[in-house]
Amino acid sequence: IGEGSTFTVLNVSNPAAPTPVARLAMPGLVQDIALYSASGRQYAVVADGDAGLQVVDVTTPTAPALKGYYNTGDWANGVVVSINLAYVANNNSGLAVLDISTPTQPKLSGTVSVGGEAYGVAVQQITNHLFAFVGTGSGLSVVDVGNPSNPALLGSVSPGGYNASVAVNGNRAYVAYGSYLQAFDISNPASPQSLGSAAFDDTPTAVTIANNQIYAVGFSGLNIYNLVGNNLQRAGYLTGGQHDNGDHMTISGGYLFCAGGTWGFHTYNVNNPSSPGASGVFNITIGYYNALALNGSTAFASTGNNGLKTFDFSNPANPTFLSQFTPSYNGGYGGQKVQLSGNRAYFLSSDQINVVDMSNP
Repeated sequence: IGEGSTFTVLNVSNPAAPTPVARLAMPGLVQDIALYSASGRQYAVVADGDAGLQVVDVTTPTAPALKGYYNTGDWANGVVVSINLAYVANNNSGLAVLDISTPTQPKLSGTVSVGGEAYGVAVQQITNHLFAFVGTGSGLSVVDVGNPSNPALLGSVSPGGYNASVAVNGNRAYVAYGSYLQAFDISNPASPQSLGSAAFDDTPTAVTIANNQIYAVGFSGLNIYNLVGNNLQRAGYLTGGQHDNGDHMTISGGYLFCAGGTWGFHTYNVNNPSSPGASGVFNITIGYYNALALNGSTAFASTGNNGLKTFDFSNPANPTFLSQFTPSYNGGYGGQKVQLSGNRAYFLSSDQINVVDMSNP
């Protein structure tokens, strides 16, 4: 998962108690992660904001290591992998296709504009041809990626509203936008057709598919749907307790795992989709972590809404919160960067530079 500018590996063998086993400082803000294998090793490709695409060796989960990168020239929002190609939702620059067959040297294969800011991406083979489905600021764009060096925009649909998450299954695409979950028929990729939508209690931020059911989360909780004809019908839901505003989910072994943005990493028991249950949560302290600097076993985290926080990571399996400094101006909002020099921490918050004596963290 991403914790601001930290790549974190969690042990979820006990879904009720996700446990961190390793952390790796990243050059940018972690936006999305996809896994793949190459030459007998396991890798994670990371959409790393203004640091482009980063490749992390996760063969040994307790010792992740940066191996390669590619500067996408924009803000990398989302990534998905198919075979040895990474498809990157690259903000205003559209979709970028990268060859990652050599993890230490990702190479650009091709790019294409998608008619808006690219936030999320999914790929699907339809009639033996590969297509990318890109969530944009206004809707869904479809790209023919059969020739990676020359991706071509086929069509788009604009239901309206910000769209950050896309899930595809067979000839169906599901997008979370505005205050709705929308279903599309993509059997003709050049002309997606709306199949209907389901109103959400607030704003759905992430969507995924498992066992032909659609799972969506937002601030109000988890909703599970069936597509019956052209209608999305809610099969189960869970509200209260846990809140999520993350953009990423996956399901394994009857559990749903969600990176919940400002609310941490949550697990849900979905063995019975009609009655899902909260299972576990990993969240050091509530706050949106934007940047991180390390000094020995002490981490200094600049947050988007809670100033500068310090943590003791001498025991990586059990990080400990040490202290917090909140700037007087604007409550510490807007923390983006933090740097260390001697016993001083320098970090940015809204319209000011803060210098903090950290001789006693």
